[in-house]
Amino acid sequence: MDQFLSPSPLIRGLLTLLLAVGGSQTIATTQPADDSEAWQKAQQLVKQGAFEWDQRVLHGTLSNGMNYAFFDARQDSETAAATTLQIQLIVHAGATDEDKDQLGVAHMVEHMSFRGTEHYPDGVRSALQDIGLIQGRNFNAMTNADVTRYMLTLPSSELATTKQALFILKEMMFESHLSAVDWHTEQPIILEEWRGGLSASKNINEQKKAVIRVGSPYPERPVIGTQESILTTPIERIKDFHNSWYAPNNMSLVMVGAMDPTMAKQLIEDTFATVPQQTLPSRKSKDPELDNTLHIDTLSDPESRLNRIAYLFRFAKIEEQNLESRREQLISYLAKKLLSQQIRRQSDAMPNMSFNAVKGEASPNVDIIAFGTLYTPGEMASHLKTLLTEIERIRYHGFHQSDFDEMLAQAKKTAKQNIQAADSRGVFWLAKINNAVTNRKPLPDPRLHNELAIALLETIELDDVNQMVKQWLAAKDRVAYLQKAGDNHYPEALTATLLEYTVNTISAEKLAPPLTLQPIAEKSLTVKTNRLPAKLLKHSPDTGVSAWQLANGERMWLVESPNAGDQIRFEAIQDFGYLNTLFDSTHSQILAQMMANQAPLGWSKAEEEQWKKRFHVAGSWDQSEHHRTFEVTTNTAHLAAQLGYFQQQALPHELSKEVYDEFMRTLQRRSNSDVTRVSEQFSLQFSLHQYGKQADTATGIKADLEAFLANDRATLSEQAAQLNQRPATYFITAKNVERLRPILSQYLGAIPHVLAPESIAAPIPTPLLKQSEFVTAMAREPRATYKLEGFTPLAWNPNYTIMIPHLADEMNAQFKQVLRGEKQGIYSLRSDIRYDMAKQGVLVSVRFTAAPERIEELNQTTRTLLSTWLKTLGEDWVAEQKPYFEKAQAKRDTLFNTQLNRLKLSLEQFGDDRYLKQSKTLAEGFNSENLACLRDQLTWPSLIVGILLPTDQK
Repeated sequence: MDQFLSPSPLIRGLLTLLLAVGGSQTIATTQPADDSEAWQKAQQLVKQGAFEWDQRVLHGTLSNGMNYAFFDARQDSETAAATTLQIQLIVHAGATDEDKDQLGVAHMVEHMSFRGTEHYPDGVRSALQDIGLIQGRNFNAMTNADVTRYMLTLPSSELATTKQALFILKEMMFESHLSAVDWHTEQPIILEEWRGGLSASKNINEQKKAVIRVGSPYPERPVIGTQESILTTPIERIKDFHNSWYAPNNMSLVMVGAMDPTMAKQLIEDTFATVPQQTLPSRKSKDPELDNTLHIDTLSDPESRLNRIAYLFRFAKIEEQNLESRREQLISYLAKKLLSQQIRRQSDAMPNMSFNAVKGEASPNVDIIAFGTLYTPGEMASHLKTLLTEIERIRYHGFHQSDFDEMLAQAKKTAKQNIQAADSRGVFWLAKINNAVTNRKPLPDPRLHNELAIALLETIELDDVNQMVKQWLAAKDRVAYLQKAGDNHYPEALTATLLEYTVNTISAEKLAPPLTLQPIAEKSLTVKTNRLPAKLLKHSPDTGVSAWQLANGERMWLVESPNAGDQIRFEAIQDFGYLNTLFDSTHSQILAQMMANQAPLGWSKAEEEQWKKRFHVAGSWDQSEHHRTFEVTTNTAHLAAQLGYFQQQALPHELSKEVYDEFMRTLQRRSNSDVTRVSEQFSLQFSLHQYGKQADTATGIKADLEAFLANDRATLSEQAAQLNQRPATYFITAKNVERLRPILSQYLGAIPHVLAPESIAAPIPTPLLKQSEFVTAMAREPRATYKLEGFTPLAWNPNYTIMIPHLADEMNAQFKQVLRGEKQGIYSLRSDIRYDMAKQGVLVSVRFTAAPERIEELNQTTRTLLSTWLKTLGEDWVAEQKPYFEKAQAKRDTLFNTQLNRLKLSLEQFGDDRYLKQSKTLAEGFNSENLACLRDQLTWPSLIVGILLPTDQK
């Protein structure tokens, strides 16, 4: 990394020091008059407790210094019926609290805390499982740079279980053995976790962190450690970290659930108050020392496809619990929003540029404002000048009053909406309280908090925001980096000399003001209606389903849903999937996306978005192998607008220049990349073994993109019009759905689709019925990647498919128990077994990473497991799982769109609605006889194993 201390004046405009900055800063914004009505109101709100804990949260500190916070979930209407009890214990120590010879130790302690303790010498996992908890689902832990968090989710707040859970937590925190034997057992698991995290994207992100947070401990303290530290750290260093930081006066306990607060407090005190507090080590600063320094670096990875320039300013921040600080936070919020908006507006006006601006945190007391843009190799210097010019334009001119007024009004509106929703935080209570205790700050009453925000927003003016942005952009401590794609071989270098030369060519006085928001014309939608009523084809009163033929010949299905309230679900399905006889799959998918992004004829995208917002119109298009589907959930008041909008999207008209140009620019950038990733090459080889043909990986996609780019707008418009005219089938579900038939008939019956009897669906490829294994050595990381996929052709049978999701959970548990628990060969496992409706068969998959020297052993273990695990399941398993199925089925029956989904499935499989009746007796098919039949058929006649090794294993 190049560092240039005390550089020559870098900008007479951009980097002129407007306000003194360095290790601390004073915000130079106007101060509101003490006697202003808004300021006085803010002061009154502070007296009422706007900076204090929400009174609904029981919080306190035990005699030993341990903090706690409890929320009785019965106080919130959204969580009142919840039965779970969430418990989280936060240790205020993470990777940045490690010494230089303790890399990864905070994370190692987290793992070791689940090993042997005083009362559980064989480990606490079995103790947690004994009270009904499942690892990953009910108990887990995580470590980051600043804290370590232990998380339990109890099925209920039953007293005995809660007491036991808290006791286990206490054991983990204060009675852990931290033995050399347990460490020897845990080491390979952590090593595999490290191995599994290696990737090109992580490599780039680590490089970014190193330059953005240079001077702080964050880049020097990787949370998981290094390969060397995992292999060589002695148990004594782990004990040192635990003894230093695992003290009650360095912990916070959070509980959220249905329990009497007095009882919760008593349980916390009884469990933890007797643990003695201890003197904590002095905590090292986590902030970089800000100075007059320009840090420059170049980031690269052979598999990166991005060419990007970034320019950042680093400055100190001060956050205190007072009105002045809260006001500065609101000014910062407005400044960040306006800056991002203005940069995006400038970027949109230059089609070949792609700017963005982001404000973030480099460390607890240092913030950054970052500007970035993609660039074309060979043109880095010109893109850099354009980026710096836009930064200087905003610094010199500031924001427009109209933009500020709009942003201020939006901030007030958001605060008022938050006040209206203040009585309920729902599932966010846990996250909110966790965030508060992690940052050692109160969680204020949302009503008072937002009323205070409104009062303080009244005191903020445009000049406050402009001054803050000027101060950000005057920061002396700066970072610039160049990110180069793996195929970028241009000898372009980002240097201090280039930056200085570039900024000296920018004359702020000659720069035009930033662009203003252009007025967006209010559009009116022209729709067609057909007065001919739909013709009834079929009516099934017992299922609530009726089929109708529209005036244009298309079919419409209406499904009664008593639980819908005022919700209306509308779906339209065409036979244009990405596997068709007209175009290749890449062409079909891109064209479908262009069609979905097309605004009504003559409208811009901005005009479309404004109209949709005004009339509460939404919806999205999706594409599968054989279908293109439009889906939306709306209500009675907005149905007409929604149908009118859908009608416009379904009409054949040319693609707009705006959509065409935007897509072609993006595709051209992707096509220009010659980077081929190892994972793509591995997938290609796997596909050749599995299907006997190339998958849609890098080489194939590049050729397909080049072919697509050869099409002009007229050609693609003609293709889109042809596909838009494909017939559709409509599905609508609502309460009293029959009342909607007239308006549905009018709008949908007027769409001029062409009823084409011939199908354009191409065959869906299925795996070859063969078994094979291949090994290839081309990975850059020191790990082996294992991939197994099997396929059994099987006609759809609800008695089988209802069991498969439960089998997936069982399979994952058994494979994890052996591969991770017994063999200790992996950390993360991805396994699945599912029914593929399109392929009409069952797919099984297993993926993991491991040490190269152990991959063959784990391969044999995996193959053995695959052939034996189903045989362990019988009547006991069925009896255990059936209640879960019945519970899930009962929940599905309460969802308003369940019948609609069942109807689509029934039509696909049977051509009629018989499955709606069969679904009422599905539980009867969840039995050991059907399990045995299914097990006997899952022989995996197609089974492919691929192993990817490092290049040095050739």
